[in-house]
Amino acid sequence: MTLQCLAPKSLKSYNKTLNQFYAFLITLHPGYNPFPVNSSHISLYVTRLFNQGLAGSTITSRMSAISFAFKLFKKSDPVDDFGVKCLLKSIRKARPQKDSRLPLLPAILHDILLKVPQLGFTYYDQILFKSMLSLAFVAFLRPGEITGDTHNLQKQDVMIFGTTVVICFSHYKYSNGTPFTLYVEATDSQFCPVKLLLEYLRLRGPCVGPLFCSLGGKPISYCHFKNMFKSALVRVGVRGQMSPHSIRIGAATQAAASGLSDCVIQQLGRWRSTAHRNYVRLPSLQV
Repeated sequence: MTLQCLAPKSLKSYNKTLNQFYAFLITLHPGYNPFPVNSSHISLYVTRLFNQGLAGSTITSRMSAISFAFKLFKKSDPVDDFGVKCLLKSIRKARPQKDSRLPLLPAILHDILLKVPQLGFTYYDQILFKSMLSLAFVAFLRPGEITGDTHNLQKQDVMIFGTTVVICFSHYKYSNGTPFTLYVEATDSQFCPVKLLLEYLRLRGPCVGPLFCSLGGKPISYCHFKNMFKSALVRVGVRGQMSPHSIRIGAATQAAASGLSDCVIQQLGRWRSTAHRNYVRLPSLQV
């Protein structure tokens, strides 16, 4: 296991968590080395975080960072202790965190695609943005898979056979070295992701590198894509909390509304657990 498997944002977050944990250990053992760390230390820190008002999911995320550090250095992981796991489970039940981000549903997506020419982007950025949005929705893509990130899709990861786009995910979040292949079929709609991707690729050219990139070949940064996305939301008059991750939330919600099973949604979105259920917002479809 190496640090290369972490996205830059995750690495920064993990470092911050580890520094905070170390500061906590020093308060427990002032004046001498607090190591080795055991499950009792972890339980005390979990309790401290809970008393500070943190949500169960946030505390669990911080424990993941600490666990990663122990595994990185091939040390016994105190977070993996049965008692610690039970404590974390109890905390998640006692203080669940509700994700307030809204799903990007097809009606809003189509409205955005129609109004992209009104956003003041260059012609290249218009075609780029439309392709990013449409492909991200049908392929359940994470923002990091279309922007400059560790798991950013490359041009060579995508192949087109007739009216079918084949996306080969050689690595993705929680992939653990297991590749995944997704097939996207063309439709007769003006919003067809295959047609929009073909239009974009004609402008992009055949050079290797990130699938979605600037004219100079550089990957699209998350910040740039987020700003484009926010501009589009303002143009279509969308109110409420949305982020680029709302595309993935919308994909899961629409899939569930279309009758796809839990198992299929989990596979399409490349979730390693039932976490996809937190993305399904069926009541939102009735708004």
